[in-house]
Amino acid sequence: WLMATTFGVLARRAVGRPLVAQWSIPFEIGTLFFRRQFNHALALPDITQSRAYFDSLYTVVVANPQVDVRPSAAGQPRGDWFIPRGHDSALTLLYFHGGGYAFYGAVSRHFIAMLAEMLQVPIFAPDYRLTPEHPHPAQIDDGLAAYRYLLDAGIDHKRLVVGGYS
Repeated sequence: WLMATTFGVLARRAVGRPLVAQWSIPFEIGTLFFRRQFNHALALPDITQSRAYFDSLYTVVVANPQVDVRPSAAGQPRGDWFIPRGHDSALTLLYFHGGGYAFYGAVSRHFIAMLAEMLQVPIFAPDYRLTPEHPHPAQIDDGLAAYRYLLDAGIDHKRLVVGGYS
């Protein structure tokens, strides 16, 4: 899948059709490869198998993003800060990982680190409770708690970007 994704990206770029013009080749390959892996993992019959498969494919596209990863402190919503080294952005990104509310793989955290480096924006990624162990609306409650935490921490709502993937 990685080779097929790589060749597809290189062929598309050779004819001047990158998926997103601002993305680097490694970022585009990583994004598309990750999407394929995610779709395959979700097609497996058991969530335990899906999580194990997804984590077994932890693929490093950008070896060492220049990002410091800091877990949230006690009393804060569970999650991680991804802080690009040397950034000067006034923005903060609240980033909700995909996974159908069912898993949060190591590859997702690496993707968020690459995103933080590329955007040069600090990212808070909540590690919300997962289903089926924690049914809906636990994930929404955790997402709202993360949003409120950032506002209460003094981040201006006009400088807070909310994003993610699914």
